[in-house]
Amino acid sequence: MKRRTRLNFSSIIMMLGALLLAVGPVAQRAWAGPDDDNANVNNLLDQAQYQAERLARDTNAMTGQIRSDVSWQALSDQLVRERAHVNDLGKLIHQLQSSRIDASRWQKESIDRVVPLLQDVANDTTDQIEYLNKHESSFYAPRFHKWANQNAKLSHEFAGMVTDIVQYGKDRAELARLRDNLDQPNIASK
Repeated sequence: MKRRTRLNFSSIIMMLGALLLAVGPVAQRAWAGPDDDNANVNNLLDQAQYQAERLARDTNAMTGQIRSDVSWQALSDQLVRERAHVNDLGKLIHQLQSSRIDASRWQKESIDRVVPLLQDVANDTTDQIEYLNKHESSFYAPRFHKWANQNAKLSHEFAGMVTDIVQYGKDRAELARLRDNLDQPNIASK
């Protein structure tokens, strides 16, 4: 009787092992995401690139205005533009997070990298805007100049990173297209 129980236990272990070997790659692939890029995610990353570049230009313009000692009123338009970019980035954060489930593996990794940085850039810019709204005369202070310059630098670095991610996606798609064309008959060789 003991031997039969042991055989049954061994058989169950072997069956579970075989099942794990058979299902493991499928489960891993389902967890990792599809191999094909999600066009909506690519579009959202393009939008993130556009908004990040706009924010970088505006934060750079703000540092230029601060250096030129413009009036507080002249900075208000700049602050409104930056606030609009931050709001747009906030919407993109939500959309990227919502679309992550349908993203390819590299897109998921990109979302995981971009979203926290998007949040940081948006929060830093919001902090700067709120500070200026409370302390209108502080934009003349050297400490504020340094803060604004660092925010502009961070915004530029972020925009560059998003640009690199978007370009990676385009290069990856082109590489896949070229790989797929390798199997096609070469018209020139006929």
